[in-house]
Amino acid sequence: MFVKNFYTAFIVLCLFFESNAQNNTGRPLTISMFTVATQLPGGKVLPIHPGLEAGTEFRLGKSDGSKWFQSLKLGGYHHRLSQTAIMIYSETGLRPVIYRRLYGEARLGAGYLHAIPDLQIFELADDSYRKKTNLGRPQFMASLALGLGWRLKPQTDSPRVFVAMQCFFQMPFIRSYVPVLPNTALHAGVSLPFIKSNKS
Repeated sequence: MFVKNFYTAFIVLCLFFESNAQNNTGRPLTISMFTVATQLPGGKVLPIHPGLEAGTEFRLGKSDGSKWFQSLKLGGYHHRLSQTAIMIYSETGLRPVIYRRLYGEARLGAGYLHAIPDLQIFELADDSYRKKTNLGRPQFMASLALGLGWRLKPQTDSPRVFVAMQCFFQMPFIRSYVPVLPNTALHAGVSLPFIKSNKS
């Protein structure tokens, strides 16, 4: 029931941002590779636990120069000896210019995370242990990210490259003693013009 209600709410959210996006702007395809660690920012980066993420965004404003945007993202990662996770989430972001084509970025978001533990589970049946199928469990995630990027051309919707540090919280992880699990992901990616809308 939780998963069904979440997906319903997520679809409504997508339609809301689509209807409020400006029809005179394009929407990019954003792709990033990242490594994730089970910790708050500031700890060790190694070993690498790989992840991949793709998404798009909608400009929140009435002009091409608006710095506010809303993102929609789908991603996944594998953390060895911990879990494999699939994430679907949305962020509200601010992207101010720092110097010419260099810009900063701050994003705050929330969404759904499906966690599949990276371990085998056995159950006792008929005086013997049998491996149990583990399809994972639904989780809520809250996310905060800070980053820097570089536009390849002066235009606002030009291709760009970026790096970002994302801290996201997974909950409830283990209700009895670790209700909230912090994760830190280091992203490196590109954003390319993908969908062009007609001007009104």
